[in-house]
Amino acid sequence: MTEEDIQMSFTKEGIEVKKKVEIFGEMEWHTRDLDYEDLSGKNIANIESVDPVIEDGELKSLIFKGKNIEIKETKDHAEDYSDEAKDQIEGRVEKGIIIEGEMYRCKFARELLINSANWLIKKGKLTRGDLPVDYGGSKRWLINDKNEHKDKDDFFYPKRLDNGWYIETNYSKETCKRHTKWLLSEFGLEENEFEIKGF
Repeated sequence: MTEEDIQMSFTKEGIEVKKKVEIFGEMEWHTRDLDYEDLSGKNIANIESVDPVIEDGELKSLIFKGKNIEIKETKDHAEDYSDEAKDQIEGRVEKGIIIEGEMYRCKFARELLINSANWLIKKGKLTRGDLPVDYGGSKRWLINDKNEHKDKDDFFYPKRLDNGWYIETNYSKETCKRHTKWLLSEFGLEENEFEIKGF
């Protein structure tokens, strides 16, 4: 078998798709990232091998390899996608959030939360006196100055904000979008002052 042209690496953070493309006569790897939600209602075709990556006895990722791997809509879902959604799947739509006219690009939905929180902190709208930020969950804080939830457990998937605070990002794409909208609205922005694109 010849060397694979496409590789898909599945990790807890998302999916990295690498494809060999010809650039100025040289074959180079082109990379783009997907969320797991991007595969909803689709089949992955033409896989030739699956290689596990194990570190310290733990499975870190799975790498799917093949010459012509394709991500296809299933017959039941193909007609449900808008033109914009199809463009997004094929990597043609810019993903991110626009806040007061400025675009913040995001590869993953959790970055909507991270960029929004950093923007609020930078603008002085979110201060230490607002901590911990509570969106109404029974056990979790959304933002705290220490890696600790209401029930004293650590954050499940913490990310550090620019000023060192912690934000919980262990959510689905739709929940990340919902919490992002709540966060910006809670700290003073009107709905017409921000827009999520590509998610």
